[in-house]
Amino acid sequence: MKKIVINKEYGGFSLSPEAELWLWNHGMKEIGTPVKEYYGGSGKFAEMHPNHDWTKDYKEAVKRAKEYKKKGGRNSLMVETFVDNNQYILSSREISRDHPLLIECIKELGVKANGAHATLKIVEIPCDVDWEIAEYDGLEHIQEKHRTWG
Repeated sequence: MKKIVINKEYGGFSLSPEAELWLWNHGMKEIGTPVKEYYGGSGKFAEMHPNHDWTKDYKEAVKRAKEYKKKGGRNSLMVETFVDNNQYILSSREISRDHPLLIECIKELGVKANGAHATLKIVEIPCDVDWEIAEYDGLEHIQEKHRTWG
């Protein structure tokens, strides 16, 4: 059987900062982006906000992350996860849902792995199924891939 992580709550798939740190610390370095690349240049934030001063936005993001940690961690979409002395920012949005480390993380952390507006679940399907994740307003299910025409 193949294991896949889906979100069973309206809002969308997301991991908690604790889960992102768990993945990073267990070797999943592909979820890290250098801060200067993320906020400046051709990074994700810069693409979404081309006229912002990245240094100001970066400082505000670090401040939010520090406040989050001080309060003992409350899930929030507005908190970025920084690592390696704030040199990298973590983003797990595009992680493969059947990645073995993701499965292990969800098993180990349980509900602490849930991001804001997320209730993550591991679903098992037969190994020979060509699958995809379908969603409605962030509530997901796994379906077998099929052909469609417009």
